[in-house]
Amino acid sequence: KHFSFNGSSNYVEVPDNSAWNVIAGTSWSINLWIYSNTWGAAGNSTVIYGRSADNSLTGGENYLAYNNNSTGLAWGAINNQVFTNVTLNTGQWYHIGIVYDASAARAYFYVNGILRADIAVTSVGASSGPLRFAHGYNAIYFKGLIDEVRIYNNRAPSANEINAHYYRRKYSIVNPDPYNLTTLGLEEAG
Repeated sequence: KHFSFNGSSNYVEVPDNSAWNVIAGTSWSINLWIYSNTWGAAGNSTVIYGRSADNSLTGGENYLAYNNNSTGLAWGAINNQVFTNVTLNTGQWYHIGIVYDASAARAYFYVNGILRADIAVTSVGASSGPLRFAHGYNAIYFKGLIDEVRIYNNRAPSANEINAHYYRRKYSIVNPDPYNLTTLGLEEAG
């Protein structure tokens, strides 16, 4: 079961937890499927997930956003931001895999199983507060679907694992993956 977001008021909030921390020296990863019905106007970022104690996101905090311009998908937990320059269409499912490998001091950003960014990590930002999916931090709420969220704390999944998550969903009629927002005990908020 996926979560459906109306783009104006509903979102999922997970209470503050150290498992959401992206910290130097500790690997971290998130994998999820997204399907957008609409993206914000060019130059405005639509936040897919974010974590901020003060309800505003700036570079260095743990968030994933899509900007409908040349920057494309961005992850804000390291080096202020990582940009992929990947264009996402509306009405289409995308698998997003982000890996921070602390032992290699690198971050990897996958879209549909393809490595789209591989960068050296020079700094890891601090973030605290609840983890929110589809929240309108900049007044632009995510409108669409989010499914199969997996967060790995203290582990950096390999490229093969990221691809396995992508291909398992892409080629299955029935979703065999038991790890989604519902099974993590999350409730819709807002």
